[in-house]
Amino acid sequence: MNRAKIPVAEYEQLTKQFNPVSSTPKSGCSSKERRHEIHRDHVQHHDGFAMYGSKASKYNIVQRYFFWTRPAERACGRGRKAGIKLCFYYSQTQDWHEPDGVGNTWDWPDDSKKNFARYLGEKVKPQVRELLTNYGPIGLIWFDTPRNITQEQSQELVDLVHQLQPDCLVSGEWVTAW
Repeated sequence: MNRAKIPVAEYEQLTKQFNPVSSTPKSGCSSKERRHEIHRDHVQHHDGFAMYGSKASKYNIVQRYFFWTRPAERACGRGRKAGIKLCFYYSQTQDWHEPDGVGNTWDWPDDSKKNFARYLGEKVKPQVRELLTNYGPIGLIWFDTPRNITQEQSQELVDLVHQLQPDCLVSGEWVTAW
């Protein structure tokens, strides 16, 4: 999306072609035979498409593929029984689908019109809350490329994670560098 500067309206149409059947989560989350003690899921990358049933954003896999959550939940349950900790990757700053997110300069070129605080409050925090309250114990959440997030905003996310899941590790590129 970023490299080709695909407009949001066009990219949304491409997500309809995405076929998650071939990438069912059962294989990566159910056995220590793969020598993993953690299983990390990309729950939202920079294109803003949530790979779980988010109520905070209709731009998610369950809206397009209603059957997706059940295999993921079953696989994670099997993984926990095998001692595998579920971990999440979440792009908290770059979101090319949202006008107030960072990174989409082809649909919304004027950064002065963006309200990142609104984006953080209306999408990021609600989604982080969903992830940390709907899937049992989470071992780690990895936040990526903070770019223009402030120290205070970053700390608010860390505090939210620890409020909801005190034992969850918080990591990522620069998220704790302040």
